[in-house]
Amino acid sequence: MRHRTRHVLGIAFDYHMRADLVTNAIQTMTFEGPGSIWHSDQGKQYGAEQTRQLLLRKGFVLSMSRAGTPTNNSFAERFVGQFKFSVAQRRPYHTLGDFLRAAEQWINFYNQERPHEGLDQLSPQQYAQLHGLEQVSPLSLL
Repeated sequence: MRHRTRHVLGIAFDYHMRADLVTNAIQTMTFEGPGSIWHSDQGKQYGAEQTRQLLLRKGFVLSMSRAGTPTNNSFAERFVGQFKFSVAQRRPYHTLGDFLRAAEQWINFYNQERPHEGLDQLSPQQYAQLHGLEQVSPLSLL
C-alpha cells in the first residue's frame, strides 16, 4: 500500500540554531498539521519543550530519528545537502539579505519549476496541480 506523502517547507534564518529559530519556522507554515508527522533529527532545538508543545498544539505527530542515523530522515538530508551545494556553498555572501535573496530564489525554483524524479519529472507545483492538491505559494523571505 502506497501512502501519499507531502513535504512542506517552513524556513527561518538567523545566526544561531536554538529552539526559537525552529518555532519561528514552524509559525511560517501556512497549512494545518492535524495527523501530519513532524520528523526531525535529535538536535536539541527539535526536542526542546517549546518546539514539541507548539507542534502538538498544531496537531502534529512527533517523530525523531535515532541518534547518528541520518538515513531516518533521508528526504530532509538530501534537501539540505542540495540547498547547501546550490546556495550556501555556491558563492560568498556579504550580508544575510544577499543570502536570503539567493535562498528565496532557489527554493521557489525548487518548488515551482525544478523537475523531481520522484514526481514523474514534474515540479512539486505541477504535481499538486495535476492531482488536485493544495498548492504552495511562492516563498517570500524579505
